[in-house]
Amino acid sequence: MHGFNGDANGRNLFEVKDPSSGVLLLVWFVAAIVVIHDPSAKTQRYFTGHSEGIVSLAVDSSGTLAASAQCATVIKGHSQPPIIHVWDIETLEVKEEEERGKRGDRRLNIKLGI
Repeated sequence: MHGFNGDANGRNLFEVKDPSSGVLLLVWFVAAIVVIHDPSAKTQRYFTGHSEGIVSLAVDSSGTLAASAQCATVIKGHSQPPIIHVWDIETLEVKEEEERGKRGDRRLNIKLGI
């Protein structure tokens, strides 16, 4: 995956250590996908739990959990609220999903307790 949202609100690129191997990973979002890139292995994994463009991303201090928020949308004439996903960086498993406000929650650090 190539691409980087340089116009994102807040931080968009994180360095985390893979908990099982200790390898440095880069985590960022582009469109509706969060990319988890392993530069040493030249591999990528993707969190694809969003249906609309991501507007914010946060990673907890341990580097194991991420929170990502998508913008609101309209589907078949009905507005859909923004959604926040809290998910495990290693397994990509969603731990929590929550609808928020009209424009998404740009304060995801609060969600992760950081």
